[in-house]
Amino acid sequence: MTTPSIGYFICGTSRIGSGVLGDTLWRTGVAGKPDQYFGDGNIDKLSERWRATDFPRYLDLLLEKTATPNGVFGMRLTTAHNAE
Repeated sequence: MTTPSIGYFICGTSRIGSGVLGDTLWRTGVAGKPDQYFGDGNIDKLSERWRATDFPRYLDLLLEKTATPNGVFGMRLTTAHNAE
């Protein structure tokens, strides 16, 4: 089990390349596994996969399963872009 000692967020609007950046960082093996863990129904999907019975357990498992062995946790946060 890896307990994160450092974390970061990739924040932005959709369609700016945050997914490409997150995938690239994930592939390094030392920068956590940044993804949208709170969007698009991911909480339900991952809770089921990880057998998390409640939200606090989901958070514990999220940190445990997505931090890299060097203790880095990454996450992507995006909002919808509304053109007006």
